[in-house]
Amino acid sequence: MVGGFEEAIRRNGYAYGFTTLRFQVTRSGDVPQACVTKTDIQDAAFIGCAAEATRGLSFEPDAAASCAVSTIEYPLVFVPEGP
Repeated sequence: MVGGFEEAIRRNGYAYGFTTLRFQVTRSGDVPQACVTKTDIQDAAFIGCAAEATRGLSFEPDAAASCAVSTIEYPLVFVPEGP
């Protein structure tokens, strides 16, 4: 996801701000679905990269979970590194 953000900055120096990801986590810890629900960064490649990177995450399996899938909304802030 960081690489996608760095590329967005190269394309548009004003590419920074809040991004909210919504994703699902299964009992097995997989992330079958992820999307960007809100973002200040209007860069299609970054948005696709953020969703793809989130789908690549995995979590500790929880066979005792009360539901088969948990939906999570996670806010992030992207800012360029200093000089």
